[in-house]
Amino acid sequence: MSTPEANDNDKQFSEIIDAFVVLANDKAKTTPPQMVSAGLQFASSRFCAYLLAGTSTSKEHFMEQKEEAIKYFMGQFEQMLRDNVADYEQNYEQYQTGGQ
Repeated sequence: MSTPEANDNDKQFSEIIDAFVVLANDKAKTTPPQMVSAGLQFASSRFCAYLLAGTSTSKEHFMEQKEEAIKYFMGQFEQMLRDNVADYEQNYEQYQTGGQ
């Protein structure tokens, strides 16, 4: 059973995703979609580095944690990509006609 806090977090997470997708779709109207994708990936990696630095207590701590953090972020991205590719595979016709 999910808690109200979990539901709020899920809603907030969905809203963040939707905001980035809306922005990406808007940018893709005037920019090649491959460039939009690369920009999103770079921005995400930049923010992950910022997050790691912000949670480190020192440069030494940052350096000690960086490989574990990179492995974690890469694993998370791979799983999200696999989940989204599977979703598109299952809903290909629907998404090609206007849904996302």
